[in-house]
Amino acid sequence: MKKYLILAFSLVILSACDHFSDPHFFLTPKERAQASTNCIMNSYQYSRFSQEYNDWLMDAISYNDKNDKAFYELANASLLKGELSTWKKYIDKAVELNPEAYKIQRGNQYLTYLNDAEKAIVDFYSADLLDSARVMHSPFIRPNLMRGIAHYRLKEYEKSISFFNDYFNEMKDGSVIDPCAYLYLSKAQYYLGNMDKSLAHINDGLDRNKNYVNFLVFKAKLLYEMKDNKAALTIEDALDQLADGVFLKEKHQILDSNISRKDLTALAKKYRETDK
Repeated sequence: MKKYLILAFSLVILSACDHFSDPHFFLTPKERAQASTNCIMNSYQYSRFSQEYNDWLMDAISYNDKNDKAFYELANASLLKGELSTWKKYIDKAVELNPEAYKIQRGNQYLTYLNDAEKAIVDFYSADLLDSARVMHSPFIRPNLMRGIAHYRLKEYEKSISFFNDYFNEMKDGSVIDPCAYLYLSKAQYYLGNMDKSLAHINDGLDRNKNYVNFLVFKAKLLYEMKDNKAALTIEDALDQLADGVFLKEKHQILDSNISRKDLTALAKKYRETDK
């Protein structure tokens, strides 16, 4: 009997040692949650590329290993540093803990940073199965726009056009339209052979974004293929804008924004010769 009492006492001591190795053992769940949140707030004082930023977020998880926000912030930092395997580990954990908050975000990251339209679409559509009342939509991520881009990348142009049209209808409330939508929609129509519709959409884009050089470049391409003699004038407009013009943001990787004055000059010469 004495032998069993000694064994039981030893197990209690070992268990206590495990608890004492946890520096947060004596905190209540509410205190742990608050401390975890405070760690995240402290991390914002530092660059996402810094060790301090990472350390504060890991401290947040040590207080509360269900803190989805900490895992999401770690995922974002890993993505920016190009640490894709680490990003995958953290973003998957964030989605596991809070799919309503982060499934669409993960889909956007697959599409925008990893150029993986197939995985993006899986996340976008599976998000439809979640509780819509709890799904969090970032004001910077419009699901219809992102689905349109994903289907465009997969060369599913009719589906992409449908989602772009839904996006434009959605934005009639006065919200600022992402300029890439005009260019994607124009190119989708182009690949379906709808040249007039393609030209109409690129003109809509230019009405709102007159100094986007690659809008002008694509319009010139359309006019050239439609045998319209305004192609040369349009590419010359692009040359005029090149010095201080604005290229479409690289995030959606739709057109090469590194086109040079030499490239445009060669196109202008080609289009002028065709006009003769």
